[in-house]
Amino acid sequence: MSAAVPTARKRPAPDQEARAADANKRPRHSGPRSIDEFELFEVLGEGAEGVVRRGRDRRTGKKVALKWIGHPDRRALAMEAGCLHVCRGHPSIIGIQDVAADPSTGDVHLVLELKPAGKAHETSPVGTLQYNAPELLDGNWYYGPAVDMWGLGCVMAELLSGETLFHAETHEEMFDEMSELRDRMTSAAGKLDPECLADLSEIGRYVLTGLLAFCPEKRLTAAEALEHPWFKNFKSPWTHDIV
Repeated sequence: MSAAVPTARKRPAPDQEARAADANKRPRHSGPRSIDEFELFEVLGEGAEGVVRRGRDRRTGKKVALKWIGHPDRRALAMEAGCLHVCRGHPSIIGIQDVAADPSTGDVHLVLELKPAGKAHETSPVGTLQYNAPELLDGNWYYGPAVDMWGLGCVMAELLSGETLFHAETHEEMFDEMSELRDRMTSAAGKLDPECLADLSEIGRYVLTGLLAFCPEKRLTAAEALEHPWFKNFKSPWTHDIV
């Protein structure tokens, strides 16, 4: 009776072994995870699109950031998650790790990398210093229509005088020049004094003063400025419409 010959087993190729190892590392779940798999802690920040909290993955113990999106627009959510997924590995972009859902409410959480606080930087203000409204220099970064009206006043003064209203190159210099302008307006009963743009008419001076009001609530709006006689009585040199 002949002895059985052992069958030789073929060793998997290296790339097959690597794929198998990766598969074993992947989470064994399909679809979003349950939010119950995470611990939720303090709020890290809030925005128009949701709330971000510090959290911990109960399964791995890893610290994460969880961005809550209540009753999400699935298309917008998929777009955000897709963009973050494509950009993963970029040193300046927070990476998405998973998606967690709350079945009872339908709320969705994006599971994100948690970066140390020391690596988070506030955004820098954007804008040309000489046209920045006083409230921006004072640290109020809410950008509303009043900010644009201040800038329009600066442009108006520049067009009338042929030079910029302010010449500062640093925030400190800008504060000094604004303080000087405020003093000149105060000493002239709330209007620009006659030495500033001496050829400007009284009604023109009223408009410019209104645009350069230091209090945003008292600053002229675009509609109010256009209703002023200085604009209403303007006669255009053009006799035909410009397309």
